[in-house]
Amino acid sequence: MKKSLFSFGTLLCSIAFSGSALAAPVSGDWHDIRFQAAMKGLRVLDAHRTAKEALEYLKANLYDSRQAAFQLQGVVRLYEKFGDDKKQKDALDKIRQDVKRFEDALGLVDKWQAVADAATERGRSALPAQREVRAAEAELEKMLRAEGWLGGKRVGEIERFVRTMKRPDPSEDFKMVLKRLTKTLGAAVEGDYNMKVLGDADKANESDPDVLGLHELRRKIRWFLIEARVSAGSVVFKPGSSCPVASEAPLLNVEALTKSALLNYQVASPRMRSCEVSKCLVLSLAKTVEALGKIKDEVELENLMSGRHDDNVPAKFSASADKVYADFKRANAGGILLKQLESCEK
Repeated sequence: MKKSLFSFGTLLCSIAFSGSALAAPVSGDWHDIRFQAAMKGLRVLDAHRTAKEALEYLKANLYDSRQAAFQLQGVVRLYEKFGDDKKQKDALDKIRQDVKRFEDALGLVDKWQAVADAATERGRSALPAQREVRAAEAELEKMLRAEGWLGGKRVGEIERFVRTMKRPDPSEDFKMVLKRLTKTLGAAVEGDYNMKVLGDADKANESDPDVLGLHELRRKIRWFLIEARVSAGSVVFKPGSSCPVASEAPLLNVEALTKSALLNYQVASPRMRSCEVSKCLVLSLAKTVEALGKIKDEVELENLMSGRHDDNVPAKFSASADKVYADFKRANAGGILLKQLESCEK
């Protein structure tokens, strides 16, 4: 199986923050640094003037392209509730929706290609999935033309907006980021999730526990990890290797979790306030995302290959999902991390 069938479990498993609040500062405005880092992965489309050229590039770099789209959505999520300027809020919402549609289109290509590959590996006909791949590619190519992703047009529009947008001062920024992070993580920690359904993230309804399933729990934890990562220093790791949850301390020595190019977190300005959190707690959340992602991928793959279109998690997978969820609740790494974030708000 490749890095991830339909998602970024492997990516998020390696997410980490700065080693401490004393990480070397980078020159420049931290708002620009956040957006520029997120936009970098989409800037590669500047070189592709035709939809076919861009499509070929994206097909060859689906993982990195989806990562870039998630990062930009994460930055926008930090700012979308800031201030009372309706025009700015509407513009941020449009950016987030545009990038989400772009990522969703990439995800469809990724999904059906994974199904086709799996069918071939298992000696089954890949033709139905290959037809879906071609249809998804055609939709993505159409979107690239229609929504201005070619030649840097849409990316340039976003960059021009970022240069002129109203920005919070250091104190407001810290409060803004922590409010967003505690809301996202709180939804994961405090919700009640049903591991016998995937749960449609786009139809999630807090009053319907059948909708809050495996996929929705993973999605909420994943967004917390993305938002914290793109905050560019608002959240950093406490120095040292102490862990408030003994069972999660060994994660500090798991190389696959702790070593990654994504460890390159930067504090954008010495004027920034940073909230120190325990590294092992973040690694515990990443472990949960990874474990749920593997189960989700297998369930979706089996459902797609068998022609089922329901949202149920077959019994042979739900037992594993129940164990992951029970471990998540037992360790309470998310709950303790939430308290650490809330203490920084005071």
